[in-house]
Amino acid sequence: MDDDTKAIIKSMRQISLETGYTYGRRRLQRQLNSEGHQIGIHRTTTLMNKANIKAIRPKKRHYYPQYWQAT
Repeated sequence: MDDDTKAIIKSMRQISLETGYTYGRRRLQRQLNSEGHQIGIHRTTTLMNKANIKAIRPKKRHYYPQYWQAT
């Protein structure tokens, strides 16, 4: 890896740590671009996989209808 890639991965880890690993590839890419790193969405995904950075996704709540409880 070259120095630019290492700097991007370091920034990615820092952003992920600050945001509680809630940023996915799209928001992470926008944040990196705003910090001055010119990086595309596919490269962001590739570097996230190399750095083993995964976004934490919220759990989906299940809806259980109350029709079986006769009142």
